[in-house]
This record gives sequence, C-alpha cells and structure tokens, in this order.
Amino acid sequence: DEVTNKAGTDSETRTEASEDETREKSREQVVKEAVHLNAVFLSRAAFKSRANDLMTKIMAEIDAIRERSEAKEENEAEDGAVESGSGEKTAEDEGGSPPSDPMAIQMLSGSLSRRLRQLEHGEDFATSAKILIDALLLGEDAGQKKRELTNLAISTVYHGRLSAADVSEMFYTLIPELRNDHDDSDETCVSPHSKMCPPRTVVRDDVSLPPGALLNAAEALCEERSTASFSCSERGSSGDSDEGIPSSIADGYYGYYPPKSRGDDDVLNEHFSPLNSLVSSRTQTTRLEEEKNGKEAQLNEARSNLGKLEERIGGKEEQKFGTDGELYGIRDSCHKVESGKYEYELCIFGKATQRDKGQKGGGTNLGRWVGMKKDESTGERVMSWEKGTKCWNGPQRSATVFVTCGSETKVLTADEPRTCEYEMKMESHIACDDKFRESHGL
Repeated sequence: DEVTNKAGTDSETRTEASEDETREKSREQVVKEAVHLNAVFLSRAAFKSRANDLMTKIMAEIDAIRERSEAKEENEAEDGAVESGSGEKTAEDEGGSPPSDPMAIQMLSGSLSRRLRQLEHGEDFATSAKILIDALLLGEDAGQKKRELTNLAISTVYHGRLSAADVSEMFYTLIPELRNDHDDSDETCVSPHSKMCPPRTVVRDDVSLPPGALLNAAEALCEERSTASFSCSERGSSGDSDEGIPSSIADGYYGYYPPKSRGDDDVLNEHFSPLNSLVSSRTQTTRLEEEKNGKEAQLNEARSNLGKLEERIGGKEEQKFGTDGELYGIRDSCHKVESGKYEYELCIFGKATQRDKGQKGGGTNLGRWVGMKKDESTGERVMSWEKGTKCWNGPQRSATVFVTCGSETKVLTADEPRTCEYEMKMESHIACDDKFRESHGL
C-alpha cells in the first residue's frame, strides 16, 4: 500500500508539473500571437513569408546542384572527360535554364538567413518585453508605472543603439493618428514608410509627437526611400520574377529595411550625451580601479620583500641582530673556551653547551639563545642563553656572556658563580663602538 501510495503521489506530482509547463507554454504562445498582431510585425509579414518561400526554393536548388554535380562525376567516370568542342549540348543550348551559380546561391541564402534571424530575435525580444510591460501595468501607482515604462523605453533605445530614423519609424507605425491612409495595391508593399510619408504630427496631452528631432529624421527617411518601389505580387526589388530566385536581396525587399545601428552623427547622441558621460565615467572608474589594484599588488610585493629583508636582519621590532645590526656579521657562529675540566661552546642564535674536555659531541645543555641587550649609557653588551637542562634539585641551567671590544670574536673565560648559572667573558669587534671609544679616550 505504501509503495502504491508513493507511486500515485509521484504520478500526481509529474502531472501537476506537466500541467504547469503546458500553462506556461500556452501563456507564452498567447503573448507571441499578440506580438504578431502588432503593427510593426504585420508590416514585415510580407517579407517574412516571401523569405521563407525563397529559402525553400534555395534549399531545393542546392540539392539540385549537388545532384547535378554527382551525376556529372559519375558520367565522367564512366565515359571519360569530354574534350572541348566535341559538340556536346548544354542545358542552355537546348533551350532550358542555365545551371545556378552555387556561390551566388550560398550568398543569397546567407543574406536571407541573416534577415530572418533578425526578425526571429526581434519577436523573442518583443515577447519578453510584452511580458515585462504587462507586469509593470499591474502596478497601482500611475506615476510609478509611467516612470518605469519611460525608463524601459529609453533604455531600449539607448542600449539597443537604435537610430533616430528607426525610432521615428516606430512612432509612425505604432501611433494610429500618425499613419497616412494608403491604398495597399499590388504595386506597393505594406511597409512602415508607405504609411508614414509624408510625415505628420499629432498632439497628445499637449505634447507634439513625434519630437522635432524624430520628425526631421522621418522626413529624411521618406526622402531617402522615395525612389524605391515595392511589389508583393509580380516582381521583387531585384527585378526577378516571384516564381524564380532573385540574384540578390537589397534593403527594402518586400518592404523590409533591416534596422541600422546609431551612428556617431545621429541626432539622438545629443540627447543621450548625459548617459554617455556616465558611461565614460564608469569606464574611467574601471580604469582607475585597475590601476589601483595594480599599485596595491606592487605595494604588497614591496611589503613582502621588506618583510623578508627584516627577517634576515632580525625583524623590525625584535632587533634580532642587535640595535645596530652588529650580530649579523657573527650570526650562527660558534665559539669555544676551556675552563677547568670542562669545555664550553657558545653558538650565536643556537645553544650553549658544557662538555668534558676531549668530548666530541653531546654535553650538557646550558640553554638556547635568548638575545643580546645593550646598555645605552655604558655601551656594554650582554648575551643570554636560557632554559637549559635542569640541575638536580636546582634551576634550569643558563649562561650569561659579557662582551668587550676585541679584534676577533672569542670567549675568554667561563665560570659558575652560582649553581647552574654560568657567566663568561667574550671579546668581539661588535663591542668596538663609539661608547667604547669615548670611555677609553680613543
């Protein structure tokens, strides 16, 4: 029963998910159908239909070219190559149509495909835009809705780099009062500019539409396209019969002019100059941030190198090598002295050791290096080794070394004035400083 119930639950879940997916697809389809009824898309329907028909013919022609090529290769393989001037008749000699140029067919296919992709992308973007706009319109604050829709329109024109001519064409296509009545005869395709020329204006809420800059762009567009003629039933702009394949696809074919990106001299650039300055500022900020990151990387590298140098000389604060770095010259060196039956060895930055005379290794640990202190008033230096081997019933061993000026570094004496506390005297050039010179009148 548990398995049966689980299976039933899983089936219901899949069914609900499928129904949700179906509803989402249905909603998207409804939006797409509404988009296709938009005046802009209706104006491009003739071109889209013609282009799809041509693509079908082109694909068939490409297949025919390939079949003719394969047949020719087979004939040549069977009969041998036909010599020039043998009298063989071509399709053109027999009154038929000459074979199509494969390269021209491919170029034509590419041109149509690009335009169809533009229309397809436009439909996808328009579908997304309508969903967004419908959601914005659900808001209750009229002022907020107006601001959001205005920002959306400005962003679309700005980031889409639409030209003033294309924006003006949208005005005349989408606003009914701006469109001219036109008899859609067989001689002229239903295209946006056939409805907009000559351009007119309309006043809405005391605002003249389109704005002056776009009106001027519309007038220039009408003048530019005034000499173009369109036909949706007999001939395309290339002069080829609709029953055949045209030699090329020019702008305006079946009333479709691909949108053109806004140029540097476009009038809209003046209106977008504040936004452009923001983009420039952002670009400059990005560049400065990159420079800052580069400088920080250099600074971090310099700090790392400085840290390594400080570590080599004993650190910045601990002064491992002494106040003036004097220990650097005798770092890691070891010095021995014999006293009584013992030999004492002192290693700078290492251990202090007591051994029996003649003993080669081992010995008693008198402590590890702690550091060296300097009496600034007298210039006396005192080295310390601590935490050595613990004495029986006593403290841990330690060693204290008093350093005086000498030409070479060597231990002079060793003594144990107190149990397990050793004192030694050392000569070294490290103690030959200004204090020593002054105290000895040198």
